[in-house]
Amino acid sequence: LPGYLATLERGWRKRLEQIRRTLDADPSLRIGFHETIDTADASWLAEVVRRRYLPRWYVPPPPSTASYFKRFSQLPGTWFFTYRDAEARLLAFLAGLDNGEDLYARAWGARAVADHGRRDLYFDHHLRHVELMLRTGRRRLDLGAGLAQIKARYGASPEPRWALVGAL
Repeated sequence: LPGYLATLERGWRKRLEQIRRTLDADPSLRIGFHETIDTADASWLAEVVRRRYLPRWYVPPPPSTASYFKRFSQLPGTWFFTYRDAEARLLAFLAGLDNGEDLYARAWGARAVADHGRRDLYFDHHLRHVELMLRTGRRRLDLGAGLAQIKARYGASPEPRWALVGAL
């Protein structure tokens, strides 16, 4: 991880190192890597984040339901980074997939700070995702769609993800 961090802009690198130190030193925070998650909590937290960033005029598609997360967790290679408080309450999570070559971020959910959430977990989970990629020797890390400017700070670059195919 130090080699990766050295490639980042100095101010951003120092901020990420500070976030990591702060979270790792917090005795009330439990950070884990799991194969399953409470699907109702995951669905709720993912919806909290999704609604936080939608324009008021936009009619969103249906949320990711608990049954979605149940089915997702049954796929080979799925995993969850979780952040929990001392009472084991889920504060935030990242749902990911490892296909043996690449890692994919698929869903992020987090409590708002006003709801006893924690600051900077979003930034920390990306760093832990990079660390997982380096530790497992995966060739690529897909941080998911959206917030491209933030993800660019981690060295990520957007890639086309969709194509339309049809007869002429």
